[in-house]
Parts: sequence; structure tokens; C-alpha cells
Amino acid sequence: MMTLKFGETLKSAGMDTKSLTALDWPGLHSRIFTLQTEGGKAIELWQRTRALTDHTGFWPLIVGEEEHLTALRDNYEMELSSEEESVNSHHALGDSMSRLISSGESLDLDEWFKARIAEEKDRAQCEEGTWPIDLPSRGNRNLALTHRYDYAAGSEKPLARVFLLFLPVTVAWQVPAILRLGGWNQCPQTDTHVAVAKAWRQRYGAEIISATNNIVEMYVDSPPKTKDESLKLAREQSLYCSDLIHRKYKTLCALAANLLDAPFWSFWWT
Repeated sequence: MMTLKFGETLKSAGMDTKSLTALDWPGLHSRIFTLQTEGGKAIELWQRTRALTDHTGFWPLIVGEEEHLTALRDNYEMELSSEEESVNSHHALGDSMSRLISSGESLDLDEWFKARIAEEKDRAQCEEGTWPIDLPSRGNRNLALTHRYDYAAGSEKPLARVFLLFLPVTVAWQVPAILRLGGWNQCPQTDTHVAVAKAWRQRYGAEIISATNNIVEMYVDSPPKTKDESLKLAREQSLYCSDLIHRKYKTLCALAANLLDAPFWSFWWT
């Protein structure tokens, strides 16, 4: 019945639901759904289904190709087993998710950032650098989970098929809790992902648009407009995801310049 209702809601909004599939993941209080589309059309489909979230009760999440969806589920099931709770006990696992959300929503991010600097001085204290004379073209325009770089063409090409996963939450910052993201290597704990996503939603209108086991991407409604604003955000992002500096931008100024008016933010952990 839920599948029919969800599908009819999407169909009534003019969406193609032929690929709509219901999934039963252990530990969730309801079924979840996937919908397939072309990589070049994924953001538009996300925006359309995001607009229906309050009506459907489900948050859309672009999860990339089938291999990414599988990796996301594998990570989810591994985290469930590490909680030492029966995957058949929906009530217990629901309580666990609620605790992660509550912990994230009450976490003091300023204190977390200070602790991150103290704990990882060699990684967190990165070079500020100099502000670029020629500003980049307003940050990422494509998502890592909808496009792939074509070295022969020298440009990004949309993936032929990607999946949208629909999760039974209505605010973006609860997505990391339901998927049990994080808690390995330099990737922050799940409740920190919740806290960061909530804070940046309130400050910048940022919402999680795509994710897999080691990637989080956000759609940004009100990105920073000034150098000072973008530098402040760059410092936070370098602590949240140090690979932004160490593997890509090298300096805070280079990262900050790419955050000016950027419609998407991408984070990845190795």
C-alpha cells in the first residue's frame, strides 16, 4: 500500500515511476525506495522530489550507480552489526537512530572544531595561502555521483544511469543518522555529520543532495558571497574534511575562492 501511495504521489506530479522499486533494509521502520534516471537529469529529479518531501515523508538522495548503492547498504549493515543490536529489533534500532539525531542536534560544533584542531595539528593547521587573482568559475557545477571525468574528452560526462534513494526522514541533516555514515579514519562520527549538516542548513541553506559510504554532497541555496565569509566556511570545511586541503585545494584561500556562490559542496574521505 505504501509503495502504491508513494508511486502515485510521484506520478501525479508528472514523474516517470516505471523504475520505482521498494527495498526492505534491516532496522528501518518503513520500506525505502529507489528511482533511476540519467546522470544529467538527476539534479532536476532531486529538486522535484525534494519539493514533495513534506507530502511524501521521504527525503530524496542521489546515490550514484548501482555499485555505490551497494556500498552504501554494505556500510549501513556493517554499522548496524557493530551496534550489537539485533537487526530484527526495529524498535531498538529506531531508538539508536533517534539517539544519533539527538546527539548531533545538541553537539557544540565550536567545541568540536577546537578539539579537531588540537587533536590533529599536523592535518588541521593548513596553510592559508593567497587569494587567487583570477577567481574560479563559482565552484562545482556537477556532482561526483552523477558525472565521471572522461580523460579522452577532457571533460566530465554524465553517468548513463544513477539511483535516487528515498529515506523516511523529512530534513536533510537526519540522513547521516539513518544511514549510519562516518566513524572511520578521518571521517567524522555520525552525530558530527548530523550537527554539521544542520548548522550549514541554518546558515547557508545547504541540504544533503547525494551521498554514499565515503562521499557527502550538498546543494547550497545561500552560499557565501564575500571573501571573509568564504574563508570562515573554508576553515570549518577543512576540519570537517581535511582531504579538501591535502588532496585537492592545498590552501584555505583556494578552497574559499571555490566556495563563493558555489551551488554544490562535495566532501570525500579516504
